[in-house]
Amino acid sequence: MDYLVNINWNKITPCLVLLVLEVMLEFSECATPVEVNKHLDLGRDFLARGQLSDALTHYHAAVEGDPHNYLTYFKRGTVYYALGKAKFALQDFTKVLEMKSDFTSARLQRANVYLKLAQYSDAKEDYLQVTYADPYNEEALSQYHRIDELVEELRLVEAYYRGGEFRAAAELATRLLDVSPWSAHLRQLRAECYIALNDLFSAVSDIRSVNRLQQDSTDGYYRLATLLYRLGHVSDSLKEIRECLKLDPEHKKCFPFYKKVKKIDKLLLECEEQSSARQFGACVDSAAKVLRAEDEVTLVVFEAKKWMCSCLTKDEQFAEALTACGGALELQRDARLLCERADALLGLDMYDDGERHTRIPNTHVHTRRPGAAARRAPAV
Repeated sequence: MDYLVNINWNKITPCLVLLVLEVMLEFSECATPVEVNKHLDLGRDFLARGQLSDALTHYHAAVEGDPHNYLTYFKRGTVYYALGKAKFALQDFTKVLEMKSDFTSARLQRANVYLKLAQYSDAKEDYLQVTYADPYNEEALSQYHRIDELVEELRLVEAYYRGGEFRAAAELATRLLDVSPWSAHLRQLRAECYIALNDLFSAVSDIRSVNRLQQDSTDGYYRLATLLYRLGHVSDSLKEIRECLKLDPEHKKCFPFYKKVKKIDKLLLECEEQSSARQFGACVDSAAKVLRAEDEVTLVVFEAKKWMCSCLTKDEQFAEALTACGGALELQRDARLLCERADALLGLDMYDDGERHTRIPNTHVHTRRPGAAARRAPAV
């Protein structure tokens, strides 16, 4: 006991006081059984009304108030499942089974999560365990006997992809995704097939889904940003590449791409603002800068040439406008561009050509510009 005599109690007493206060605070913050039950009741009510986010809030509180109640984890896992939050649903159902391994409903729900994730071997094992506990469970029996077919189809998708049969792979992946919509692997595989088939819009949709399923994926954000850029959606591309840099500010691919896209986006925005302000010469200069910075990605080049065509026409530089409009139309047919070219032709006194070009887009439901150009021809 001599060591107690040598202790400097003046120094230790404040620490002991703080420790006691912390323990008392923890006890005071613990929810009472009444409060936990209230959260469970509210969670059930919100769940019955389909207000899943509100239900989840109360189940969170119930779990915090009573972290040893397996039923509370099960209820929260069910809400996660309904919200499509596979990762958290899986965690809660696994926690339930750690606390009560014979809870068949939790095992069946976990098997369903595995199935939606295309983790077929894990799903098969859980379905099998359910049939041991409940031999007449029709859902478990049906899904258990279905798994081998799904495994074979997944193998075929991968084989088709490796063999370059992208359309067949995409079609079979689509069928599998009806069963396993939370599979990032399947969506990524189908996205790669769509890219190979030059269906970039469909690829973008799948990669967005992959990024939601695999949060914090710098490669996913980079891939999405590059696809959007190829589609000419520069502002959207900039938004996605910024998400990559939030995760890794010095990412080797994202950072240089960000600098390029930021510059292009700024110049295209200047084109729009300068055109609105009737600063057509400045608009032409900004469009020319875009073309100097980007000469490979067709749809970005198209956006720049479209502004060049529009602003040159409005600036009454009709000869140059005719060349710019023609260059843009070689890349993509566009009703508004046809109107601009018609205006340029009329400005050059080429009335027959101008009138002919106005007839084409007059049937286009999204623009009324051709009428203005057409009205100029009879005036001369």
